[in-house]
Amino acid sequence: MALKFVLETLDDLDDGIKSLYSKHTDGKFYLDVDGAVAKGKVDEFRDNNISLKQQLEEMTDKYGKIDIDKYNDLMDKAALDDGKKRLTMESVDEVVAERTAAMKTDHEAQIRERDDRITSQGGQLNSLLIDSAIRDAAVTAGVRKGALEDVVLRAQRTFKVVEGKALAHDTDGKVVYGKDGTNPLTANEWVGGLKTTAEHLFESSKGGGAGGGGKPPPTGVQDITQLSPLQKISQGMAAKE
Repeated sequence: MALKFVLETLDDLDDGIKSLYSKHTDGKFYLDVDGAVAKGKVDEFRDNNISLKQQLEEMTDKYGKIDIDKYNDLMDKAALDDGKKRLTMESVDEVVAERTAAMKTDHEAQIRERDDRITSQGGQLNSLLIDSAIRDAAVTAGVRKGALEDVVLRAQRTFKVVEGKALAHDTDGKVVYGKDGTNPLTANEWVGGLKTTAEHLFESSKGGGAGGGGKPPPTGVQDITQLSPLQKISQGMAAKE
């Protein structure tokens, strides 16, 4: 009896013959013969070869005239050009970024300079407003000319400009109110208060007379400030006699 190369099952075979077969991954049993290949495998291999041959012929017809060396050279050149292009774009981006950063820094510096100038000008304006208000009040109150600067310096430590007005503030930064308890302390009131705490800043009272202090001169004594130069000379001569 001839042995079949491929069997679906080994049930009908003797045990001695079963050992000649081995089960493959497709579930069938193949006769172990050295150099033998299943017909199906041969057919599959042949079909694959035919398919590959057809693909090769198509590739040859399509690309057979291409010079591989030239093609590789062109590809290398294209890659190099692409790299240069990317490098150029990156360089442009870096330059733009650097210039943008420089412009930003310069702009911020200009803004700080402007703010500092505005703050400085605002401080100068506030000082002028306080200076003007205090000087007017000081002249009216009889502050000595030589003491005006002293009074103004004192006021700069007390007065602050709020909404265009010079207002007195205490050490806690709160607005100081005048005698009426309703309105802020005025420059005139503040300067008037200095007569009590800094009397030396004001002109002395002019009451005339040798007694000074506004008191009338003693009886029979004239106010020498009221005499003419000739009378003062005569008065002096009389005093010597």
